[in-house]
Amino acid sequence: MKKNYDGVSFERYKLVKEDKKAIQNARAKVHKEVYEKLDTKEVEKDIYRIARIRERKTRDLYTVRCVKDENQKVLVRDEEIKERWRKYFDKLFNGSSTQDFDDLFSARI
Repeated sequence: MKKNYDGVSFERYKLVKEDKKAIQNARAKVHKEVYEKLDTKEVEKDIYRIARIRERKTRDLYTVRCVKDENQKVLVRDEEIKERWRKYFDKLFNGSSTQDFDDLFSARI
């Protein structure tokens, strides 16, 4: 900052410095209050709740959100969807409509 001898820029400098000091004190006070609150159980629960919400929001948008079961009922819970996929692949690979690989290879020989 260029200094003028008339005292105008020095007064501005002092005002800005006082404002910065006031902001610094206000931030320190808020941080102190936040850290004191962090030591309580209620805030700890809130932190975990916020973390779960953030984790859900950052999930891949292309994940499966719902699937229909054999009766065309929509499944939305993760456990139900995983179980439905397990049953589907179990039926696909182990079902009665699939042939045994040994039968396929023995028929060609």
